[in-house]
Amino acid sequence: MPDVMLKGADEAIRELRRLADGVLEEKTWNALEKAGKNVQAEAQKRAPVFPGKAKRKNRKDVKPGALRDSIKLRKSRKRMEVKVEADYPFGKKDGRYYAFAAEYGTKNQAAQPFLKPAVNALEEQIGRDLESAMEEAIR
Repeated sequence: MPDVMLKGADEAIRELRRLADGVLEEKTWNALEKAGKNVQAEAQKRAPVFPGKAKRKNRKDVKPGALRDSIKLRKSRKRMEVKVEADYPFGKKDGRYYAFAAEYGTKNQAAQPFLKPAVNALEEQIGRDLESAMEEAIR
C-alpha cells in the first residue's frame, strides 16, 4: 500500500492548534473575569459596614462603607489571573489594614469574615462556569 503524504499537513495542524488555544484562552479568561466580578460583588455584600463616622486616636475619620468600597478586582490577562482584594488602610504609617483585621479579627475585635465566605459561596458556580467554558472551547 502506498504511503500518503499531505503537503502542508504539519502547518495546518499547527494552525488548528493555535486557533484552538486562542479560543480556549478567550473562553477561560471570560469565565475567570466573570468569577472575579461575582466574588467582588458577593464580598461587597458581606463586608462589615461601620455604622457612622468615628474619630480614632491618631487616625483619619472612618467612613461608613469604606471597607466595602475598597474591595477591588485586579486582573492580569497575561498571567490569566484575577484577584479580589480589600485594601482599606487602618494605619498608613504602620502598614496595618482594616480589611485584614475585619477578616481575621484581632485580640480586641472578633473576626467578621467577608472575603473567604464570598469565595466559598460561589466556589461551585465558578467551577461549573470554568468547566463549561473549556467544554465550549473544545467543541
